[in-house]
Amino acid sequence: FDVVHIGAHGRFDPVNPLFSSLLLAPREQDGLLQLHEVTGLKMNALLATLSACQSGLGELRSGDELVSLSRAFTYAGTRAILSTLWRVDDISTALTVKHFYRRYVDHGAAESLRHAQLQVMNDGRHYHPNYWAGIVLTGDFR
Repeated sequence: FDVVHIGAHGRFDPVNPLFSSLLLAPREQDGLLQLHEVTGLKMNALLATLSACQSGLGELRSGDELVSLSRAFTYAGTRAILSTLWRVDDISTALTVKHFYRRYVDHGAAESLRHAQLQVMNDGRHYHPNYWAGIVLTGDFR
């Protein structure tokens, strides 16, 4: 796939970041996709959108290595990751992602995110950076 989009609940584990996860189904059905499981996947996607709380949040380990869900998708072969740094608002995140995808094919990831964040920031309801600044793009997004 060129683009992988996951819209789910996310959870950063500050005690052991390797167990940070995306909740894809109820826990009793083993619905957690944990960071350590993602690193073993073989992906060749241009972009992964992790529309989930704290999907880009991580912990620096020795050697300046960041351990995070977004980094795990990079290890799995995804070139660029759209992720979040904190517990994001569902409505403003959905708006940002919608505006992002409307421009992505013609304008690329970086310009599309910039435009999407400006759209949300200027809509009159979500001007505070908490609504739009936590969505970040990492990796090779040229």
